[in-house]
Amino acid sequence: MPTRKKRELLLPKTIKAIHRLYKPSTRGSGYQAVATKLGISKEAVRHVISSGTVGQHLKKKRGRNRKVSQVEEQKIKRRVIAHPYSTNKQLAAYVDEKVRPRTVSDILHRGKPEITLHTAVDQDPEEITPDWKQMVRYFINNTLRPLRLNKRIYEDETAIYGNEAPRFGRAPKGKKLFRPRKRYSKKYTLHVFAKKSGVLYWELRDKNANDEEIIEVASSAIVEMKRGDVLIWDRLGRSGRCVNPIRQHYNPEIKSKLTRKGIKLIHLPPKGKYLNPLELLFNDLKKHHIRPQFPNTGRDLSKTELETIIENYMENVAPTNLSKFFRARANGRELIQKRLL
Repeated sequence: MPTRKKRELLLPKTIKAIHRLYKPSTRGSGYQAVATKLGISKEAVRHVISSGTVGQHLKKKRGRNRKVSQVEEQKIKRRVIAHPYSTNKQLAAYVDEKVRPRTVSDILHRGKPEITLHTAVDQDPEEITPDWKQMVRYFINNTLRPLRLNKRIYEDETAIYGNEAPRFGRAPKGKKLFRPRKRYSKKYTLHVFAKKSGVLYWELRDKNANDEEIIEVASSAIVEMKRGDVLIWDRLGRSGRCVNPIRQHYNPEIKSKLTRKGIKLIHLPPKGKYLNPLELLFNDLKKHHIRPQFPNTGRDLSKTELETIIENYMENVAPTNLSKFFRARANGRELIQKRLL
């Protein structure tokens, strides 16, 4: 089978010369005459005259011209970055409605990085005050960084409901997506103690994380800890008015047991969720493992079913994901990447 002849690539000045010299129906100005004058092939001259360019990468663009220029596209993207909650209709009006609101989505999807829809993360105003930033920087540099990651034990609690249903789904455009579920359901509290290598201890309880519950769960978890470990806790039990708290994570009975076992206790600063890897573990557990198992009939998940799902996650999934969660939050890396510090 004969191979296709490779097309010549000409300089822009050569292409302009072809258009200048070629004159149809004039002796001495045809394809062959122009090719001889410029020292190129007759086929290249014919292609330039027929298409205006030569070479596949110089092929003339077909279709209608865009209604907005690249400058206006960049203007839309900058507007979105400055005002992330702007609607497509508002952005279309920002460029004098040269495009429809639907086209704005196409513009935002073009280019790098692609601008896509995100779920907003709630953030309390006091989290980003200068005093809070200074306090967290000091805590990271002087308390956390000197601690070896394999010696740290993080503990946290989260609420899990029997009607944990998926929050997002896919459906044809214009069609509503319903999820059958009871408005109110049984609430459980999940306690987790974890190292970078895996989950040390976990328990699903029927009651809230009150003082008595914390004592019972922590006493069982201390048995699994080793001398030299460091337990890092949030500030549960410290109200704004209490100078010397004695409840929940500040309970003197638990402090005494940790001291006898040779375990150091450190409390995170206010709003310490950004420094707790277990926050990411809870989100992963609920989003990718508990909610997808919610029955389509709307029946609540029982405690036994929840414990089975959680046990499978803690044994098979958590050991792999915890190292990633520790890298993100144990020393404030995520805070720096999100420019909260």
